[in-house]
Formats: sequence, structure tokens, C-alpha cells
Amino acid sequence: MAQDESSATSIKELISQIAGNSVSTSDVYEGKVTSADPIKITLVNDEKITLSSANVVVPDYMRAKTATVTFTFDGVTKSQTITIREGLASGDKVYLLQYNGGKKYFVLGKI
Repeated sequence: MAQDESSATSIKELISQIAGNSVSTSDVYEGKVTSADPIKITLVNDEKITLSSANVVVPDYMRAKTATVTFTFDGVTKSQTITIREGLASGDKVYLLQYNGGKKYFVLGKI
């Protein structure tokens, strides 16, 4: 179903609609991942601020997931590691929700 421009909504507007007055849209920031492991994110509007794992929460659905699959065929057993989901990568742009008085940031999603 196509969405016309009049119903298009920014992430900040969506958060305001969902959270009401409990979250200010000024608490949502754009960041750029500068390192995936360990996680480091630089704020787009203030490149002097780099966030690390001490103050960034990355939800599980945005973390890389791999699994090792073991199979046997004609008496030969082999194992293979497969990627189930890619995680954040250097260069990704993300939305961040600031909380805990600006001491913590939650990664909302990729842009």
C-alpha cells in the first residue's frame, strides 16, 4: 500500500505520538557508528561526542548473530558457521534516544 507524503512521519514525530509527553523529541539524536566492536558512535550534530559501550545500549535485534551448523553426509561430518543477522557496522547511521539525564543512549534503529 502506497503512502502519500501527507501521512509520512519522522521518527521524532512517531516517538512523540507513542510516548506522549514523557519523551521529548529533543531527546532523539542521529549518530554514526565509528566502530562496531567495541561499539563507538559519534553524534552527527556534535562530532566531539563519541559514545561507547559504557553509555550506549544496543538492543539484541541490532546485534550480529551467528550459529554453527553441524551436518553429516555419507559418513563425513562437517561444521559451518553461518550468519543469521548482520549487526551494526562502521559507517551505519542510527537514531539514538537519550535517557537517564543524558548519561545513556538507546539505539532505536538504523537510518
